[in-house]
Amino acid sequence: MKQIIVSGSLAYDRIMNFSDRFSDHILPDKIHTLNVCFQVNGVTENYGGTAGNIAYALKLMGENPIISATIGNDHHKYFEWFDKNGISNDGITIIPEELTAGAYITTDMANNQITGFNPGAMKFSSGLDIEALDPEKTLLLVSPGNLDDMVNYPQLCKKAGIEYVFDPGQALPML
Repeated sequence: MKQIIVSGSLAYDRIMNFSDRFSDHILPDKIHTLNVCFQVNGVTENYGGTAGNIAYALKLMGENPIISATIGNDHHKYFEWFDKNGISNDGITIIPEELTAGAYITTDMANNQITGFNPGAMKFSSGLDIEALDPEKTLLLVSPGNLDDMVNYPQLCKKAGIEYVFDPGQALPML
C-alpha cells in the first residue's frame, strides 16, 4: 500500500448571504465609481482548500493521507479540526508572518457571487522534499495551491520515479 501525499492549498472559506440582488445596488451608469456595501445575514466559516478537502475525503475512504501545504499563524482552529477528524498535520508548514489563505464569498438571492481571495500563506512553497520520498511507497496528488509547487512537483516526481496525479483545477490558465 502506498502513502498518499496531498499537495495543495489550505484555506478558510468565509461565506456570507446577501438577502437582496447585487443588480439592485450596482448601477451600470455608476460602475466607474463603484463603492458599495452589502449588509449580510451572518458569516459561516468552513475549512477549505484543495489539500484539506482531498485529505478529508481520503480519510472518509479509510486512507491516512499526509498533507503537504502551508498555513498561516491563524492555524489553530484548522489543526483542531484535523485532530478531530484524525488527519495528520505533520506535513504542513506554518508561515508565522501570514494568515491562512482565505476566500470571502458573498452570494445574493439570485446566486450571483462576489469573492475576495487572499492567498496568504499559500504564497509560499510547502517545501516537500520529493527526492527523500520512496518511489515504491509514495503517491503524490498535486492539486491547486502554491503555483511553484504545482509547476515543480510533477517534474520532480518524473525525475524521482514517483507516481503522481496532477489536477490543476481552475489554476490551469495561470500555468
